[in-house]
Amino acid sequence: MVRKADQSEVAILVELAAELWDGHSLAELEHEFGELMENSDGACFIKYNESSLQFHLAAGFEVANRIICFKKKLTLL
Repeated sequence: MVRKADQSEVAILVELAAELWDGHSLAELEHEFGELMENSDGACFIKYNESSLQFHLAAGFEVANRIICFKKKLTLL
């Protein structure tokens, strides 16, 4: 599901942006995205992949961060 992010999701946008632009501090990104979200001409969109999330959780994975990444400890038989 893709939907327009709202002001309450600035922290999520900052986390995603930090993964893409590691040369910027979190404070810089918070400022940039905060201004963008306050501007009526700006918009950010977040894609939530619920089917993938549910599949991986059911398979024993746990969410590693907000950019849905999964991890699972594998054991040798």
